[in-house]
Amino acid sequence: MRFVGHIVAVSGASICPRCRGSHLYFSRRKSDLEKVLGAFSLRPLRCRDCNHRFWKFTASRKRVSAALASTPASFNPVIAVFGAAMVGFALIIYAFPTLAMCGFAGSAVGIINELYAGRRHQG
Repeated sequence: MRFVGHIVAVSGASICPRCRGSHLYFSRRKSDLEKVLGAFSLRPLRCRDCNHRFWKFTASRKRVSAALASTPASFNPVIAVFGAAMVGFALIIYAFPTLAMCGFAGSAVGIINELYAGRRHQG
C-alpha cells in the first residue's frame, strides 16, 4: 500500500504536501481498495501544479446530512457519551475489574440523572 504514507490528516485547508500549491481536484479512485477507503471518508486528491497524488480525510456532505436527518429529535448527547463510556468500561473489565465497575456504575448514575433532569425540564 503505497498511499499510506501520503495521507494528509488535515481536513480543513487543502494544500499540496509536496509543492504547497492550492490548485487541487479530487482524483479518480483506481482500485477496489481505494473505493472501499471512500467509505471511511478518505479521498484521493491531485495537485494541478505538480501532479502529486495524495489522500485526505473529508466529510461527505451527503453522509453528514443523512446522519443529522436520521438523528431522533429526543437524542441526548450527554447520554450518548455516558453510554460510550459504559462500553469502554465493559471492554476493560478483565484487566481492571474494580476501575471498570466503578466507571460503569458512575456512567449508569450519570445516565439516570440526565434522564430525570430531562423530565424535570419538560413539565
